[in-house]
Amino acid sequence: RAGVAAGRSYAAIAGDLPGRTSDHVLTRIKKLRAQDERGGAPGELKKPWEGAEDQILRAGVAAGRSYAAIAGDLPGRTCSGVRTRIERLRAQDERGGAPGELKKPWEGAEDQILRAGVAAGRGYAAIAGGLPGRTSGDVLSRSKRLRAQDERG
Repeated sequence: RAGVAAGRSYAAIAGDLPGRTSDHVLTRIKKLRAQDERGGAPGELKKPWEGAEDQILRAGVAAGRSYAAIAGDLPGRTCSGVRTRIERLRAQDERGGAPGELKKPWEGAEDQILRAGVAAGRGYAAIAGGLPGRTSGDVLSRSKRLRAQDERG
């Protein structure tokens, strides 16, 4: 923060930080600015989603707006964060769960579909398309857990 306030370039700041590039500095500065915008505590880079934000997300998707445009309406939220939250809201809607409700446990049939999809070289999003209530992130996480179980025997 002090380097930016003093008008130093990202490259100059990175030169003072061993192992860091100007891209690292830029990414960190963006995170700090987002934290400042939402009034987060030091070290807190994310805040929980609020119901009002979910309404803005749902309205934006219904209107066909891009994730980037929706993120522009939500200070401190990124395009990636908006996409991930929309995926989770869609999955929640599909399984009929209440906001904040934990996801249902994985069933054997779902694991079989996941394993077959991975073996066939399908992407996680494509596999998730065949598993109602599951996101690509869910499929990736479950795939990693299954792989670890298989390796342990």
